[in-house]
Amino acid sequence: TRGWAELAFDGIHAVQVHARYQGSIEAELELVDAVRNEVGDGVEVWRAVSMTTPEGAQTATALLGSVDKLVLDAYDGGSGASFDWADIPEEVKDHALLAGGIGPDSVADALRAGCLGVDLNSGVEYPSTAGQWAGHKDAGALRRAFTTIRNFHT
Repeated sequence: TRGWAELAFDGIHAVQVHARYQGSIEAELELVDAVRNEVGDGVEVWRAVSMTTPEGAQTATALLGSVDKLVLDAYDGGSGASFDWADIPEEVKDHALLAGGIGPDSVADALRAGCLGVDLNSGVEYPSTAGQWAGHKDAGALRRAFTTIRNFHT
């Protein structure tokens, strides 16, 4: 996996690495090191981890000292599916964003899971039945989600 340096132009704060499980913890650590070497200092490396795989929780825990943040998702990301948030190791929560179909109706529950924050994507998009707007962000859904987030933290 190469080409990460192309993403690290001025103003980029972090790169989020979405790739299938590399086959071993050692290979995961090598991937993170390779990305970090390509993007250089000053750009954070965030690793998405599929929590629906048997090695998900172990991988997340093993990566704690090597990544700046974890993005805990179902599958390989972008599926809009959730996973059992009870499977998140306690020591991982302060270093992780929770992802996976989170939208206005589920964001409060996601925040109660105790992670650092949430990753909003498909859960705030128009559905596939929305014609030309399908897959585009829904401003109303975003507004409701952010209102819930603000109210949760007050």
